[in-house]
Amino acid sequence: MKNYGKKNVIRLLVGFLYLFGLTGANACEQCLRDAALIEEIRASQGSGQFLPEKELKVLTDKATSGDMMSLRCLAARYSIGAGVEKNEDKGRELFEKMAEMGDPSAMRILASIYSRGGGGLPVDVQKGVDWYMKAAESGDFRAARTLCRMYVKGTGGVSIDQKKANDCALLAEKAAMGKECTKDFLTLATLYESGVGFPKNAEKSVVFYKAAAEKGIIGAMLKLSMIFYEGALVDADPVEGKMWMSKAIMALQAEGVSLGAPHQHTADCRH
Repeated sequence: MKNYGKKNVIRLLVGFLYLFGLTGANACEQCLRDAALIEEIRASQGSGQFLPEKELKVLTDKATSGDMMSLRCLAARYSIGAGVEKNEDKGRELFEKMAEMGDPSAMRILASIYSRGGGGLPVDVQKGVDWYMKAAESGDFRAARTLCRMYVKGTGGVSIDQKKANDCALLAEKAAMGKECTKDFLTLATLYESGVGFPKNAEKSVVFYKAAAEKGIIGAMLKLSMIFYEGALVDADPVEGKMWMSKAIMALQAEGVSLGAPHQHTADCRH
């Protein structure tokens, strides 16, 4: 690697990570449960077959008793017709029941339904915004992010409002920190860096790249190394850049990737 400069070495490693999927970004427990549920429902929808009557009854009974996961599953199935006959009204009613029980993701889904006029309902912008805000205040990251984007861009029937966008960005931060979701940390870091549909803030971008890196996200470590070597978002600091690159290489070695000792590479990078 001694034929490469520091920046080229870091870019090479970043590319390597994304090529082989070794960024280490993990979703929180709730995200993983939701992803598993989505996969189950998609598989059912793809098969084109209805759930066995006995299985549907068990699921319905659990939902009726207030089991949140069963409610979520049944609501989603009725909404898209996965394993049951499609019934958007029934799906919406189940999401409303979940929302009334305090489920933030159901609040967000209701917000989406009202915003686009789904679930057998006409478009109601204000109800959509109100449900997004309730979801965001209840700790739903995606709701806060969506509402922030709406106020930054003036979409979804609302006017551009930078103050409200900033408030929603803070709610997104609170949600991410509350769940300690590394996936959300990375999302916040990139959103604050790019300023696309989100308030641009270089300092906060670095804060959340560090939050992700401290949770073991290798891609965030390498990004920080590049940031501090190049002075892209903050003043250049080669010492801190070297530290993050060393941590990234050690983390890669722990993943079984043979790159040599961190001190060897950082020494070889010197011009």
